[in-house]
Amino acid sequence: MGMSITWAAVLGAGARLRPILMTSLAMVVGLLPLMFAFGVGAHGNRTLGTASIGGMLIGMICQIFHCSCTVRNLPVLTREGETDGMGGY
Repeated sequence: MGMSITWAAVLGAGARLRPILMTSLAMVVGLLPLMFAFGVGAHGNRTLGTASIGGMLIGMICQIFHCSCTVRNLPVLTREGETDGMGGY
C-alpha cells in the first residue's frame, strides 16, 4: 500500500524472476538430449527439441517483461477508458 505502480511492477517482476527462470531452464536442460539426438529418426527429434527450446526461451523472456509492462500500464488504460465514456474502446 502506498507505493507507486512502477515500483510495485519492478518488485513483482523481481519476486517472479527466480521461479520463472528455474522452471524454464529445467525444461530447457531436460530437452537438450532431444536436441542433440543421433541415430534413426534423429532429424525429427532434433527439430522438435530445437523448436521446444526456442519457444520456451522466447516465452520466458516475454513472460518476464510483458507481464510487468502490462501490470504497469493497466491502470492507465482503465483510467482513460473511464474518462471518455466509451468503455475504453
